Amino acid sequence: MALNRTEWDTTNGIGVEVHPNGRSRTPVIVWSGSPHRQTCVTSDEFCLTSADARENFVRKRISDLQQSAVLALLERLSVTVAQSRDSTSDRDETRGTGQAVAFPAEEPAHEEVDGGQLLDDLAATVLKYLALAKESADAIALWILHAYCLEAAQVSPTLAIVSPVKRCGKTTLLTLLGALVPRALPATNVTAAAIFRAVEQFAPTLLIDEADTFLITREDKGDLRGILNSSHTRSGARVLRTVPVGDSFEVRSFSTWCAKAIALIGKLPDTLRDRSIPVMMRRRARGEDVERLRLDRLEGFSPLRRRAVRWVADRVNDLSPEPDMPAELNDRAADNWRPLLAIADAAGSEWPARARRAALALSGIGMNNSASRSELLLADLEQIFRDRAPADRLPTQRILAALCKREDRPWSEWNNGRPISGVGLAKLLEPFEVGPRTLRQGKQVFRGYLLHDFEPAFARYVPQVAVTPATPLVDGPLPHS
Repeated sequence: MALNRTEWDTTNGIGVEVHPNGRSRTPVIVWSGSPHRQTCVTSDEFCLTSADARENFVRKRISDLQQSAVLALLERLSVTVAQSRDSTSDRDETRGTGQAVAFPAEEPAHEEVDGGQLLDDLAATVLKYLALAKESADAIALWILHAYCLEAAQVSPTLAIVSPVKRCGKTTLLTLLGALVPRALPATNVTAAAIFRAVEQFAPTLLIDEADTFLITREDKGDLRGILNSSHTRSGARVLRTVPVGDSFEVRSFSTWCAKAIALIGKLPDTLRDRSIPVMMRRRARGEDVERLRLDRLEGFSPLRRRAVRWVADRVNDLSPEPDMPAELNDRAADNWRPLLAIADAAGSEWPARARRAALALSGIGMNNSASRSELLLADLEQIFRDRAPADRLPTQRILAALCKREDRPWSEWNNGRPISGVGLAKLLEPFEVGPRTLRQGKQVFRGYLLHDFEPAFARYVPQVAVTPATPLVDGPLPHS
């Protein structure tokens, strides 16, 4: 047993054994022998010896040293053992296993908080560091307070932070949110399993960055999107997994209920976008000045967090489950904004009106934030039939020509840069139980669509608002089959 003599204390009979790997260090005790020819045991081996042997060891040491020296030996031994075990655990056992997640407790402000002023300050803080539309800053301020009020909500919309290109401030906004929301848990990559386990254990506010690198790629099989979708409503925010218990497995339910913000370049998948409050980021224009967010001064936002904690503690019971909703919001958008408008109404001041303006600006019908391409197609087809009234049937080729004239739609480049085809049109309409027919008009026979077949889909999926007219169909003879 090789000992490092420079770390050996023969007076007190204690030393440290250095193992060949150079990292593990084990405390040892002189069991017998002279300083130059010793029999040594580790502290664990010492504890495993018989009681008589340990008693004899202590008596021998007492005969050699003063009793106080023996007590000092035992005390020093316990400290050395603890230090050695901590060192070994830190450097060997946890190496490569990541860091534990911890959240500091936030104390509420001592004085009563004015909700309207708090929202004013949150929105002003956002605009101080980011070049955003005022309505977007108001939505962010409301969402921050929503993260504190989560347990009073039944719906939790995702804050979708999207930009057309890089360097538009997405990461800056997520960093700022991390300093303002409760129990912030940032990540630039995350798996489905990590989300539901983190939510079950910590109930955090998830702040996901760089989502375009893993959430909308081909490698994503949909599990992650499914987990994020499930967290939209409290009643559906559960996933089931089997976990090992003893020699078998048991089914366990995990929570996915949490507030979350997702930042990416491009667009979220349709199902996530439909459950989101959209915040469109934009690059700062020339002459548009904002302050730089100092990463070493984030703790300076603690007063805002403490005020949020206090306001929620005082006013959470005042949140209405049914605030007045603007009629211009569709059903899903109304669900997304309901908890935010309840907060605005409870805060008072100008915020009830400001919140509803933000809702209409970001999610109102016609903003096209959450409509799928199938829904866009239905809206365009309804307009095409309206332009040709009182016609009750149209040839496929004439419909395709009208669709491709819309410069604000994807139909002219639908198929890898080529226009949408009759087959592509039929596939998009199939989920709505609408398909082409062989039709007759006068002596002409052609493949096309009946207005009557579309009417149920138009009534259910097309918003009943004015639609920008599509390019009128060019009059001309109907094509032959």
